[in-house]
Amino acid sequence: MFRPITRRLAALAAISAGVAIASHAAFGAPAVEVAEPEDETAQPSRAPGGSPAPLRISALRMPKKVTGQRGHGRILVGVRLSRAGTVTAQIASLKDGVLRRTVTQERRHPKGRAFLRIDAIGDDGFQLSQGVYRITLSATDPRGRLSNELTRNFRLKLTPPRGRFDAYTVPLLPAFRRENPVGQLIAVVGPGGAVADAGIRRGDIVTRIGTRWITGPGSLARAQRALLANRAVKVRIIRGGKLIIVKMTPKPDWTAPPDFERSLRVATGREPNDFAVHYARVSQLIDVGKLQGAERLKGAWRRSWRSSAPSHYLDGRILLAEGRDKPALGAYIRATKRDPSFAKAFFGQGSALSSLQKRTRAVTAFDKAAGLDPRDAAAPAFAAYVLIGKNDFGTALERANQAVQIDPLYPDAHIPRGIALLGRNQRAPGLQALRRGLLDLDSTPRAERIIDENLEPADP
Repeated sequence: MFRPITRRLAALAAISAGVAIASHAAFGAPAVEVAEPEDETAQPSRAPGGSPAPLRISALRMPKKVTGQRGHGRILVGVRLSRAGTVTAQIASLKDGVLRRTVTQERRHPKGRAFLRIDAIGDDGFQLSQGVYRITLSATDPRGRLSNELTRNFRLKLTPPRGRFDAYTVPLLPAFRRENPVGQLIAVVGPGGAVADAGIRRGDIVTRIGTRWITGPGSLARAQRALLANRAVKVRIIRGGKLIIVKMTPKPDWTAPPDFERSLRVATGREPNDFAVHYARVSQLIDVGKLQGAERLKGAWRRSWRSSAPSHYLDGRILLAEGRDKPALGAYIRATKRDPSFAKAFFGQGSALSSLQKRTRAVTAFDKAAGLDPRDAAAPAFAAYVLIGKNDFGTALERANQAVQIDPLYPDAHIPRGIALLGRNQRAPGLQALRRGLLDLDSTPRAERIIDENLEPADP
């Protein structure tokens, strides 16, 4: 039976308000209750003679053709366990028989269906090439005894890889006193990256990437997800009040990311009076979990900066990352009082209110964020998560559909849509949407948690 329970929407990593590679993967999701793994001593099945029956796996479920979306090959494979056990998958090239990948899940699965999401990379960390492979599944019971093996051949196909806009950006907030009200400010560019190669500089304002206008953080994240690597795209920027159009050829997003921390440290030294650059430096430290460093830098700001909406917003991000939800909510409220147009601060309110179990107010805050940044798929998606926690599957489905319409490439649009459909007893489309979101989700630990708490109970 599908019974959603509320989970903390804000995890330890905070939302990045201005980073070009925007993501809300740090957030958790509402989940379905699942039983704890069965106790080995609690009435186990027995073979003739009274000894425990051997662990067996059956009902291997996976597609014969696996398409790696935007260059990331991921496989969702399921088996059924006769008893509790830990599942192992091995992937070998059918051409030469060489073992390419071995994955053993740490979690012990209970009796029943067990799903694994496997990144189609070799043990050397590189993406597997297109071709035909054989996957072998087995399981081990708590006493270390092996099960039978199941095998299947599959063909891996890769689509063009996703590109990276390798610059750190911040929104054009009123506190930063920029003349251009639309777009995202380039705080720094990654040294030697595609943005730098295109001639884009620190201080430029990006207003369009390809066919997508950049009006705020949500539209930039949307444009980032649509970028294809190694394909030239026009970028429209404003520099000194003048329009400039350049061509950029993004690098694949699996290449090493730029060292924004070092670049921002240099930038703040060169621009000691530029509030936007100092804001970006603190924001980036929060992105990577260096909360003490972020607090220390922000504490040294001049008084006018510390009392501004961006400062209170950063306080909220730090407090939320520390699990201090109530003070975080206060900081976000102070930010929106000083700047009622600050969409990300309303999003932060929604996150804090969700964690405080104030779901109705959380939905209101997410809806306010969505109204202020209508190209941000995250706000309606996370409103959908909260509504699922209220068992309001119909309204949750409306918000999730809105998120999918804004950005079909956003995984957290499809995941709550799938959960909401399952809650309305629409099993087939619900499982389809849930699987799609899970395969596109970048965070493997979070994908595994959603599989454990939502997919397995709904697809026994």
